[in-house]
Amino acid sequence: TSASNIFRSATTKTLIPLEIVHQVTFDFNLLDCLPPKYTRAGGLLHAMIPHLFRSYRQNRAQETIALNAVLGVAYLVEPMLFGSEEHSVEVEELGELTRGATIIDRRPYAVNHRGMEIITRVDVEAGKDCVINGLKFAGQCTGGD
Repeated sequence: TSASNIFRSATTKTLIPLEIVHQVTFDFNLLDCLPPKYTRAGGLLHAMIPHLFRSYRQNRAQETIALNAVLGVAYLVEPMLFGSEEHSVEVEELGELTRGATIIDRRPYAVNHRGMEIITRVDVEAGKDCVINGLKFAGQCTGGD
């Protein structure tokens, strides 16, 4: 599968599990932190984020949202906010019940090489600040036309 090919490739790989991503959530106050609507980034975010809140509320019964991809960018910008461990990771390709599941070998002496960095902790408040500051900076870089 595609995921198996990527996991086996010689590139540097970092995995941010959903349990880490879901620690950094935002409430309705995020709307007050978005760039002004007259900027391109602000216009886009003000159009999208309220719908994301509505979707989380209607489909997940949650009042907060997680910005999964944005947290990955935060890791690239501020890796010191995150803790990680290196583990062997494979994708189950043959199992009937677990086909497509990501399998992480956390044993201290794993048979396979330790090929993937896995994020194990995040400074939640600093992560939120990093995301909000990044969104504000995007507004500054896309000033009104």
